[in-house]
Amino acid sequence: MVCAALPILFGLIFMMMPETPVFLLMKGRPESSKHSLRRLLGKTYIDIEFDEIQKYVQREIKIFSIKDILRKRSVKKAFVIGVGLAFIKILTGIDPITSYASQIFDNTDTLMGTKLAAIIFSTFPVFSIIPQALIIDRWGRKILLIISQFAMAFCLLATGLSLCLKSENSNNVLDYIPFVSLCLFMVGFSVGIGPIGWIITAEIFEEKIKGRATSVCTFLVWFLAFGNVKLFGVVESAWDISVPFFLYSCVSFIGAFFVLILVPETKNKTFDEIEKALCM
Repeated sequence: MVCAALPILFGLIFMMMPETPVFLLMKGRPESSKHSLRRLLGKTYIDIEFDEIQKYVQREIKIFSIKDILRKRSVKKAFVIGVGLAFIKILTGIDPITSYASQIFDNTDTLMGTKLAAIIFSTFPVFSIIPQALIIDRWGRKILLIISQFAMAFCLLATGLSLCLKSENSNNVLDYIPFVSLCLFMVGFSVGIGPIGWIITAEIFEEKIKGRATSVCTFLVWFLAFGNVKLFGVVESAWDISVPFFLYSCVSFIGAFFVLILVPETKNKTFDEIEKALCM
């Protein structure tokens, strides 16, 4: 009930938010655009701001053919990268692992218990935001993605091996490996493909097609998330709970090489520089 109250409150407050001036100009409604700008900025310098928006719209948001845009090499490669990052983000297992955390920890015999382990595990994304915010603009998007993908792959592999060996014998050390490994996996996801996947997807598409392209990638992410959560239980029932982790580990390794080979660095780059890198 408490969680449901937050989106309801957000929805009610957001009803007072005016439509963006850029969107209204794109739809040929200049007066509505000015009115929206006045609500957002007040009456000061409205004409100057409006002229700048008009120039931007005339330069960037012209009438264009989707077919012509899709023929460009940079756009084709951007779509490959955007779709690839969507696959990597979901098929590394973040949604099944968070959804079935209690069930996973139920296969271990840690002294803290299943529920407490799941609660502690769920807090790691919160604290991971701090290092992510500090290093993303220092290290760059690409290197951080590669490091985090390899880290996630090793953590998932360790989880799978420990759960597999656990089914054969009891060992106090093995009981804690899944918990520690998955907490580190969550850190890797939270500083890597989790947020940076969205950032890169937004930065590699040109303005003319960015809205449609990011919508396709977003749909793909949540469609895959649904299927992946459902398949976790199927794979576990058919084989063993360790098998999904081996599969997720393979995807993470492949994702690291995908980023290394195809994804350009976008830190402090203009779109022209990013487009040039995409055409190489």
